[in-house]
Amino acid sequence: MKETLTGSDDTQAAASANDRVVLVLDRSIPIGRENMTEVIGWRRDVAQWLRDRLGQTLDAIVVFAETARVAEKKAVEDGTMDLRYGSNLEHALEVAGELCREVNAKRIVVVAYSAPSAHRVESGEVAFAYPPLTDSFVAAEVSAERCRRAGLVIDAIVLDEPLDQPDELANGLVGDLPAIFRAITQLPVIAAPLRGSIDAIRRLAPTQGYYS
Repeated sequence: MKETLTGSDDTQAAASANDRVVLVLDRSIPIGRENMTEVIGWRRDVAQWLRDRLGQTLDAIVVFAETARVAEKKAVEDGTMDLRYGSNLEHALEVAGELCREVNAKRIVVVAYSAPSAHRVESGEVAFAYPPLTDSFVAAEVSAERCRRAGLVIDAIVLDEPLDQPDELANGLVGDLPAIFRAITQLPVIAAPLRGSIDAIRRLAPTQGYYS
């Protein structure tokens, strides 16, 4: 939670850094979901709610699909998706981590509706598969661990909605985004339904006071 601190300039600068946020937004094609327009609208609504709550502490935005890139802050208003398959959380966290170092932020907030389904291979190219390969999950976990070692906290708000198409993974993981992101971030996540998402986030947010 945010604190009001008094003391030296160094102490106040440290508190300010702890408050600053890099927001990471999923723009991948929502595979397995027939209501793509609603899913994209869910991301936009959640991103706008976060922008309003975070205010001046929102330093930068990263968007990702097959690859990740830095975006302008108006990206929270965007109701579109990248027309390329793949959700490359590995690259998204890598770019977000670099941005945190640049702007002296200590927190990453991910808004996602897809399981990791793309990652870099040894050649440097991006591999995509659906159902996702275990390699995509592992690559995202490695990126998340690098962020943690750098002193960064990764929070996540994820879509909590059953897939319209059957989950083809034997372990059933691809449709359980809260479980996936808990494993990757090693923190509780906020799971928000497609409808009434903001009300759900408001109910859950006090457990992570950063959003209240």
